[in-house]
Amino acid sequence: MTALIKERLPFIKKMSLMRSSAGRKAYRTFAEYPDEPYRVIVDVGAARGDYAARATMLFPVSRVVLVEARPNAAHDIRERFRGDPRFSVVEAAISETCGETVFHVNEMKDSSSMLHVNRSASESAFGKSFGTVEEIVVKTITLDTLYENEKLPAVDLLKVDIQGAEMRLIAGGNVALQKTRAVLLEVLFEQFYDGAPLFHEIEATMNAAGFRLRALLEPRLDQSRSFLAYADALYLRRDH
Repeated sequence: MTALIKERLPFIKKMSLMRSSAGRKAYRTFAEYPDEPYRVIVDVGAARGDYAARATMLFPVSRVVLVEARPNAAHDIRERFRGDPRFSVVEAAISETCGETVFHVNEMKDSSSMLHVNRSASESAFGKSFGTVEEIVVKTITLDTLYENEKLPAVDLLKVDIQGAEMRLIAGGNVALQKTRAVLLEVLFEQFYDGAPLFHEIEATMNAAGFRLRALLEPRLDQSRSFLAYADALYLRRDH
């Protein structure tokens, strides 16, 4: 990534980027990524759209699909990127089947999930309540359906932050994953959601799907600062 900053960004743009807090955050976010152009990005669990916005500061992005299950959040990111033809927003949860599911909106909105939060594990690790305040019914589609609907023959980067439901996305994305070059998944080292896979399960499944682990990024320790709680795992296709 350092090479990308030094060699591909024009000097003036590089200096402008590093002078702003947003630019520095973008650089830190992607510092460990391979030095390649990321033109087509799919962001599942987009929340406010910050990840995709940072990507556009560094890469020659031509298409971004933002996927968000919470209606209010989906509305907000539509408004945020209104007028930018590169962006489209899909209001749905990505799962192993198409249909509907109960979605748990939690006290900490970014922890909301298709899975029920394990309050004891979360409070033990972080000393905070992650309890559910509302249950809503949301549309579900598979990753394969998403790629088909959005006419995505190839994706450079798939970012997934869906709070313990990653295995559901993988199960419904056999075809889509074959079209994807890099995948960023939030992985858990403690079971903060009932039935959520832990890192070793995700690692085995991604390896079987043809991906290798590039790096563990932004690791978060529990409140005792003794053990890993979660991190972002960056995977690359073996045949790339």
